[in-house]
Amino acid sequence: GSFAGCRSLSDYKLPDGLEKIGQSAFTYCSSLNNIVIPESVTEISEIAFALCESLKVINYAGTEEQWNAFNLDWEVMPEGVVVNFGKQSVAAGNLNGDEEINSADVNLLYRVIMDYEELTEAQTSAADVNDDGKVNSADVNFLYRVVMGYAELQV
Repeated sequence: GSFAGCRSLSDYKLPDGLEKIGQSAFTYCSSLNNIVIPESVTEISEIAFALCESLKVINYAGTEEQWNAFNLDWEVMPEGVVVNFGKQSVAAGNLNGDEEINSADVNLLYRVIMDYEELTEAQTSAADVNDDGKVNSADVNFLYRVVMGYAELQV
């Protein structure tokens, strides 16, 4: 029950090397919107994500076959959860893969710059929002300006 009942966790990337997501790890985590699960995870409790009302996207780095082997209880999962498999391509600025560019992406990029988080290869490509070949504080600033409506991403 590591995050059980948490009301403020919205986007989370589990660390590479993690092998197990235990019983009720995210149960009743009411704000969890998006989670990234590394391929190193080989066991997920069937009710690890039970009653996560806001969960919309699960990005699992493994295959669909590996995912199906977890046998999660989908009766306690919210409707409409999208599970992406493998290393996903990520659109510029949409670092967390939830199909929206918002403050969660700015926060994730800031945490990367501060060395609190690491990005996948696809996310790193999406993080260079000012297209200068580097991921740094200039990208955080630019992405913030995009979210605030002061700038636009070049597609």
